[in-house]
Amino acid sequence: MTEELEYLKHASASRSSLVVASSPPSGPGGPAPPDGRAGGWRNRRSQKLDKMEILTLQSSLHSEIQAKQAVGEELSRTRAELLASQRELHETRQRLDTLAHDMKRKEQHIRDMQARLDAPHQPGNSFRIWLRSNIPLFLGVTSCIWGVAILVYHHIYD
Repeated sequence: MTEELEYLKHASASRSSLVVASSPPSGPGGPAPPDGRAGGWRNRRSQKLDKMEILTLQSSLHSEIQAKQAVGEELSRTRAELLASQRELHETRQRLDTLAHDMKRKEQHIRDMQARLDAPHQPGNSFRIWLRSNIPLFLGVTSCIWGVAILVYHHIYD
């Protein structure tokens, strides 16, 4: 755009000098009028066209600058969104790893408990057999007992 603008400036300057140089110094009736009207209309017309071209180029340059600024702003927003998404993805992966580790630990704990329950007969193993068959009931009763104990504690001390 700047090159075109410079070209137009030089072209208008050279046209102006050509128009002045090509106009006859004197007309058929004698010398040219002192106010320079002989080639003046061509010169003014050329200058007017040059100004119009310059204004058109300035307008398109301004439009291109605005378009580039809009693209730059959009790029900045997109980069910010990308960074936020990457941060969120990293946090989610960390939570997933933590949950997977907890799940493996709990699965191992269940296997250990199952192995203890399946151990060969030892003294007191009858309770383990009963516990194995009634573990959901046992867990429900013990949690209920603890719940009642906590309620009584709060009722007495609060």
